[in-house]
Amino acid sequence: MNTLTTTEAPARRRWQRRLAALAIATVATAGFAVSADAALADSAAITNANGDYSAPQGGQWTFEATDFAAGGTLDVYLDSASGPLLRSYDLDANGDAGTVPPDYTRVPLSSKTTDAGYVSVGTHTLYFVDSDLTTVTRAISVTTPDTVSVTSATTATVGGTLSVSGSGWITTDASGSALVALKIIDSTNTATSINHLSGYPASGTTNLTIWVLVHPDSSGNFTATIQLPSGTSGANGSSPAFTSGTYYIQALAGSLQTGDKAGSAQGPVFTVS
Repeated sequence: MNTLTTTEAPARRRWQRRLAALAIATVATAGFAVSADAALADSAAITNANGDYSAPQGGQWTFEATDFAAGGTLDVYLDSASGPLLRSYDLDANGDAGTVPPDYTRVPLSSKTTDAGYVSVGTHTLYFVDSDLTTVTRAISVTTPDTVSVTSATTATVGGTLSVSGSGWITTDASGSALVALKIIDSTNTATSINHLSGYPASGTTNLTIWVLVHPDSSGNFTATIQLPSGTSGANGSSPAFTSGTYYIQALAGSLQTGDKAGSAQGPVFTVS
């Protein structure tokens, strides 16, 4: 098992990986046996696009995973490789997850003491372990929850609209407003987001989990209207299907534009008929 911590940029790491591959080929041509895993394993890395290694309790920390086990999975544990599992992610053919904005990957930092993945305020070490047991550790600072909020109506209909408002969504230096993404989450299974169909993302993003991108005013306040999904096809379709039941709006900021203050807020549960 390889354990390392690195902050090198993904492009630089891939360049180094190509050099390592060239070195393997050269040595192999000379008649020596070389382990590709040994030569390339240390390129796996976890980084944050804004160099921000802090996030509020109850929110999520945004990261990029690069050069792990291609096509495998990446598990994130709290404070040890056998600690609570916070979430698992699929890795692509390059061993990456979430490397193109705004599709960076987020790990939840639960503020609920009853959750197995509860994360207290303070400094913690996250363990990122792939299918080959390559492990990267990353220290992050979990801060007291930000004073951001999102609220919405408590009832809605399939294919109808939902009025949403929020406050406190500002940049890190408080000089302007953050760009806020609004997602629809199934309240009975909080790991399930209601996604656009492929080809029908919200305006201004390729992320199919985002239904509306909001530009708050200079004080970080906003009001918005979400057109709720109406079926499983067309521009207003969703996957999974949006049916009668209970849902909530998840508001997120921090990776959609440079300088945004990381924030996460959950709206009240609303009932769809």
